[in-house]
This record gives sequence, structure tokens and C-alpha cells, in this order.
Amino acid sequence: MKKKIIIPIICVVLVAAIALPIILTATGRKKTDAIVIMTEELSDLFSPFYATTGPDQDVVGMTQMGMLTSKYNTTTKETKIVAGKDYATVALDYEISKDGLTYTFVLKNGLKFSDGHPLTMNDVMFNLYEYLDPVYTGSSTMYSTKIKGLSEYRTKSNSDENAESEIEKSAQGLADGRISAIQDAFLEVAADPDDDSIIHETDEAKFKKYINEEWEPNTSYRNAVQIKDKDDKVIESPTIEDYRAKMIEDYEYILKTFKKELEDDFNSAKDAFDLDSLPYKEWADASHFGSDIFKFFYYEGLIKVKEYGKDAQNKDDKSVIKSFENDTNLLEKYKNASDAIDYVYNTTLKMKFHSTILSASATYGTVKVQFSADAKSKLLQEAASQNQDRFNNISGIVSLGHTTDVESVTLNGNTYKVAHDYNEDGTVKNSGEYAVLRITLEELDPKAIYNFSFSVSPVHYYTAKTMKDYINGNYEKVDIKNNKFGVVWGSSDFQSKVIQSEKNVSIPMGAGVYCATDASNNDTKDVTANGFKNSGIVYFKKNDNFVFPVKHDKMRMQVVSSSGALDVLEKGSVHYVTPQLTKKNIEKVQQMKGIGHAEVNQLGYGYIGINAGKV
Repeated sequence: MKKKIIIPIICVVLVAAIALPIILTATGRKKTDAIVIMTEELSDLFSPFYATTGPDQDVVGMTQMGMLTSKYNTTTKETKIVAGKDYATVALDYEISKDGLTYTFVLKNGLKFSDGHPLTMNDVMFNLYEYLDPVYTGSSTMYSTKIKGLSEYRTKSNSDENAESEIEKSAQGLADGRISAIQDAFLEVAADPDDDSIIHETDEAKFKKYINEEWEPNTSYRNAVQIKDKDDKVIESPTIEDYRAKMIEDYEYILKTFKKELEDDFNSAKDAFDLDSLPYKEWADASHFGSDIFKFFYYEGLIKVKEYGKDAQNKDDKSVIKSFENDTNLLEKYKNASDAIDYVYNTTLKMKFHSTILSASATYGTVKVQFSADAKSKLLQEAASQNQDRFNNISGIVSLGHTTDVESVTLNGNTYKVAHDYNEDGTVKNSGEYAVLRITLEELDPKAIYNFSFSVSPVHYYTAKTMKDYINGNYEKVDIKNNKFGVVWGSSDFQSKVIQSEKNVSIPMGAGVYCATDASNNDTKDVTANGFKNSGIVYFKKNDNFVFPVKHDKMRMQVVSSSGALDVLEKGSVHYVTPQLTKKNIEKVQQMKGIGHAEVNQLGYGYIGINAGKV
């Protein structure tokens, strides 16, 4: 079970002038032209819509600005959601109606994204419709808020509220069938014809040869996939060659996902073992847990404990490790991260593709989510074929200046004139007028205001598949009056190939304090994925279009393991770290000259294991 806990950590800062828990000045340290702060290992999914890990979200957050923000009152000890001219928010003002069902937001005029493009109601509506799309699979839970008209929009029907859950259930079943078809195809090649419990090595070439020459799609696979031509049009009567090409595409997607999983595992393994405590403390030398290669193989279960110590009852004492098996053999053969990852990848691919990769791995979970989204997209498109001209917007989300004749709104005692005339770029045409958003709920939801505090990301950037498309203006256009919000409704292809394109998950853009750059300090449009994050360092420069002046020209986030954080800090390579609060770390900080620290409580989740035989 999950249990909320408070984790003590240390915040340690080397230099001054950064808005973090401690601000201290160090002496005798080397100067740099950028502030460098520690980050934990990154998964390199730098998308405001799809980032899932805390470190990745921190990277994205540097570049974003939200509709609202929070403010902590030191007197009342309460945190409130706020907006206004004194805050870095998109909203100038907001108010919740007395019955708690209507949320009204007045947007600031003159806001710009880091590339100078104006931030307008068009971008706000794009973000809302992205988060609320029926096949969106990111971490936002805005869709759980019962906004008026949301269910009808997501299903393109006015069916009962269970309609979407039924579609979801059917999509899950189709995804399972698709995965089973891929497993069966692998076993057709790999399983011994006389004894299917015996699996023969099957590499990529062997599997693809079978698919291209012999495999025939079963009904489950045919029902689950949607075949499209080069122009992204659905092929109504796919040939067997079409299905075979799709199977190869699925196979390659699974392998790519699995390779990424192993790379993440390697990074996770670095900090997975507490070398200050038993049983790992006694094996912290360079040939064992002092080696990242050893940690990775142990993490993957390829190096195992051969013998534990014994307790008073002569039972295994797992706090004492006596020896390992397979450690010497693996460490002698594989001496770098790439080789170690390739070894695990190839051995699993050839022998356990069906039983591990597609059954008991993080890859399986990722693939299941994507295949379910594909199936849901197909089901929705089929169900909506007779309602293409209905339910084209969410009735509870309204830009008052685009689709109503409301002249003004009064929020918190302030009256704002609603803008009804807009320039071609989405900006308000007349001075003294404002774009106003109104969201109406079907029922009370205390967490709704947190969902409406979303970051506002640029539609012109995130609907451009490539950087070339972005530069050339090839992106989705928003026309609020005509129900065009920049999102292709119910399209898993749009989500996976556009919103999650390589550009869009590698290089973030927004209206935040900083913008993505590289070691040469290039503008975002000239930055590559390998330039934005290179050798464990993520590069930012100040956003000259930020709503307030930015004090520092450059910011860096450097990947640092928590176990080595203080060593890196002492060398002056980074200026801010957050190591775990241990007696050893406290003593080390106290001995370091020119270093200050603060101890803070951090809310988090942990797990408690209880041995039923001992309680």
C-alpha cells in the first residue's frame, strides 16, 4: 500500500542570487557565467503534456508559465491559488462563483512566448482541448473534472455517462488482442515445433523475415489496428502486405521502447542502493556496488546473491551478503554502459520477447497504453462517423469574446470589458479590453482549480511536427468561433506523431523564465535535442520576453547522483544540490568551508513492507 511520508533532505547552495530555499555566498570558489543546479536522472521526456517524472517536469517547468500560481501565507500557514499583475501568471484575475460551479478567468494582454509569438486565448483553448482529448494519455487528470458538455465532446454523442468507460473497456480488449498477436507471432518463430516450452534464439532479422514471408494476421490483430496510407488516410480494405508492414512497425516500436527502458534502468540503478547501510555498505568497492555496471546487472537480476549470512536461527540474514554469482563473468565482459545495456537488450529480445518484454516490463505498460489509445481512437472515429457535425466543442468551456455577446465581467470587485474583436494573431484588438474564459462544471469539484492552473504552451510550436515545420509556419491554426482548437479530435496518430514528435518531447518552449538553448547559447529554433541536453547538462538562457525582468542570463541543470552530490558541490561544478539527509552528509557539510545548508521536510510517497510471519 502507499503511505504518505515526509522525507528529510538537505538543500545546499554554493552561490547567491537564485530563488531557492537557501541563498548564501561562497568564497574561494571558481566563478562561472551560469547558475548550475542539480537534477536527478532524466528520462528525456521534456513535454509539458507528457512529462511524467519529477526531474523531467522540472526541466519543462523552467520554460513554462501557468494560468495561475500558488502563494504561501507565512502567517496563516495556508497556500492559496492566485493570479494578478504581480504574479507570473497568464490570468490577470479569476473568480469562482458562489455555488462553486463557474470559473471565470481574465487573461493578461501583451504576454509573449520566448520566441516573441503572442500568448493568447488561442493558446489557452489549445491546451484545454489537448488535455481533454479522449485519447490524450499524459499525466494530467483534467478530464476527471466534470465540465459541462465534456462527456458529449469526448464521445461525440449524448449517450449516458458510462459510454466512454464502455469504449475504454473495448479498447483495452483490442489492445490485449494486438499484443497477443505479436506474442504469438514471436512464438511461431522461436518455439520448438516439438516442445513449445523450448525457445530458440530469435533476433530482429529472423522475426522480420517470418513476418514478411509467412505471417498472416489473425482477427484480433485486424480488429485492433488501423492502417493508413502515406497521406495519413485510412485504408478501408488493407492487404496482407499492409498488415505485415504494420506488424513490423509495432515490433520496432516495442524494441525502441524497451531500449529506452533499459537506459532509464541504468540511470535509476546508480542511486538505487544505499551504500551507507547494510547489506551494500560492505560491498561498496569499485568491483561491486561502487561500479555502475555492477549496479545495473544487479538491478536487472543478472547478478544475484549467492550466499547470505546466517542469523541466530541459522536462517538467511539478508543484511549480510557473503558472495554473489555471475558478477566476475559479466564485469569482465562488459565494461561500459552501452555494452551492458546492449547485452541485456539482446539476450532479452532473442529469448524472452514474449514473456518479459511483452508481459513483465515497463515497456509492456507503455505499449499497452499506446495500443489502447490507438484502439480507442479507432472506436471513437467509427462511433462518431454519424455525428461529425455535432458536439464539436465543450459547451462548458467558453471564450466569452468569441462565442457570446457578454459585454463585461466583474471579478473580485473589478470590472473588465470583454474583447470581441481580435487581430489575426489572436491578440485583443482594442485597448482596455480583455479575453475572458469561462468554465462551467456539472458538479462541485474542490480540485478543479488545481486542474485549471495548467501551464499554457504555444499552439504554434506544439502542433508543428518538426522544427522545420515550426519555422515555416506549418502548424494547426486555431479558429475558436468555428470550433477549431489546434487539436485533431480523437486521433492517436496526432498525439503520438505530432504532440509527441521528437522535437516536441526533446526541446520545450513556453512563456516561462528561461528558454531552451545549448552550449553555444543559440535560440531555441536552432537547438537540437542533443544540444539542449548534452553530457548530462541541460542548457537554458533567460527569456527576454518573460513578464518580469530575468536576473540571470544563463541557467544549467546538471545530472548528479545523490550519493555524489556533495563531492560535486565541493568542487564548484554545481551551485545547488539536494542530497538525502544522513548523518554522514550532515557531518560532511559542516566540514565544508563556504557552504551553507537548510534542512526541510519534503512530502512524498514511500512503501512499507510488513512480514506477516513476524507480526
